[in-house]
Amino acid sequence: MDTPERPDIQQGFGDDPLEPTPEPPVAIIPVVAYEPTVQPAISYAPTPPPTPPGPPKSVAGALLLNLTGLGLGYAYLRNRGLLVATPVFTAALVTFAFLSPAAAQPWLWRGVIVGWLVVLGLHAAFLASRRAPGASQRTPVLAGAAAVAVMVAGYVGYGIAGGAVYDDGVAAQEDGDCATATSAFEKVTGPFELTLSPEVLHAQTRLTECAAYEQAVAAQKRDDHESAITLYNDFGKIHPDSVLTKYVHTNLADTHFAKATNWQPPVTSNDAQVSVDTLLMLRKDFGDTEAAKKAPRAITDVFAAATTPYAEGKFCDSLEVLTYFAGLEPAGAGEQVVAEANAYRARSLYECGLSQARENLAPQAIETIETFLTAYPNDPGVPQASSAVIAAKVSMASGVPLPVPPPLGGNDPGSIPVTFYNDSSRPVTILVAGPTAHEITLPPCGVCPESYPQKDDPAACKDKNGRPSVTTHLTPNTYYYMTVDDSAGPGSTDSVTPMVGYQHWQCSYRWRP
Repeated sequence: MDTPERPDIQQGFGDDPLEPTPEPPVAIIPVVAYEPTVQPAISYAPTPPPTPPGPPKSVAGALLLNLTGLGLGYAYLRNRGLLVATPVFTAALVTFAFLSPAAAQPWLWRGVIVGWLVVLGLHAAFLASRRAPGASQRTPVLAGAAAVAVMVAGYVGYGIAGGAVYDDGVAAQEDGDCATATSAFEKVTGPFELTLSPEVLHAQTRLTECAAYEQAVAAQKRDDHESAITLYNDFGKIHPDSVLTKYVHTNLADTHFAKATNWQPPVTSNDAQVSVDTLLMLRKDFGDTEAAKKAPRAITDVFAAATTPYAEGKFCDSLEVLTYFAGLEPAGAGEQVVAEANAYRARSLYECGLSQARENLAPQAIETIETFLTAYPNDPGVPQASSAVIAAKVSMASGVPLPVPPPLGGNDPGSIPVTFYNDSSRPVTILVAGPTAHEITLPPCGVCPESYPQKDDPAACKDKNGRPSVTTHLTPNTYYYMTVDDSAGPGSTDSVTPMVGYQHWQCSYRWRP
């Protein structure tokens, strides 16, 4: 019979199953808790970035050092790549700002530059914050603060220096020294461009003013009067508020004066008019200048040069220029000049008119003498001029050359009576020329018609009774006469040769052609 197994007895295995085995020691088997065969999902936390090697760094110090824009914060953090790149980029930014130019948009560029520096500072602070924490470091902070202070002080000094250069330029420009002013303003718009001050733009405007001014001065110095005058006038229109305006005013006056006195004999009438008109303009518009003060003497000189033909007895040749001077205002041209011009003109009109009459240039003589009689009715030469113009008119109407009679006198130079009648209700003037000249005015006839229907009307002058008349006593020579009236009809011409023992008459009437 087999022995039943006992649960607490282990059965050994060997060659002899009948040999009893020694009892094993009692072993305590622990209760094992088994995990489920299905494992839950495991989540892993992100691996933190490795801390850069090196000692701890001050965040504030790195930030301040990098605010200089030179990469000093990166140098402090020993980041060589950024240390090299940062100054290069900053230099490129500054160069671009200089070439743009930045002063035209100062607030834009202030924002760009400040923004760039802030980015640099924050980036350096970020890099420093990744270092292992350490004790507070005052040295980097103080160094950064000092570096920023130096940069700020340098920029402020840079601006002050630019302002001083600008002020020097303004002072030179106010003194009319555009060469010195230009040098100063070029520095402001050049090396001091990045002050971003409004003075940079002002300097550019003043440079433009000086360039225009010096161009005009150059034209004035080479006696290119027309160009200088144009350039100075253009300057006044384009830059009315410039500090150079007073110099432009004076230089323009000097240029006008130089042009007005730049004449060479012989001085023509046109030359004299251009010159004197300019000198008178100087007295009116530039009265505060030395040029205006010299104008009266210059007018006298032009007058003397322009009236040379008069002094040489060329009276007709001198009329145009004398007429110009005689018509000037004494207050502007000078009382003596105007008085002499009128005296010279009166004589020139008289002498020229008589010479034209003697040469049988009747139309010219009539115009010249009538101008004389109108302008100078009290001149002693009026009687002679009057007889000459009568002869010229009668000569031109009759087609017969006539000599210049003696001065106009009475109507009785001889003894032979010649009576002139008016058979019209309108007055009539009769001009008589021969050995003597006469101007007879007949009043209107109260019982006569204004005109007759035909030229040889039988009723005209049929009855001389009651007709207005004037009787002259002439010499036994041939006289020519013509009627003059204000009607639209033509006058008449005829001649008479008084003879002793005869009573001559002439009756004038009008007819409707």
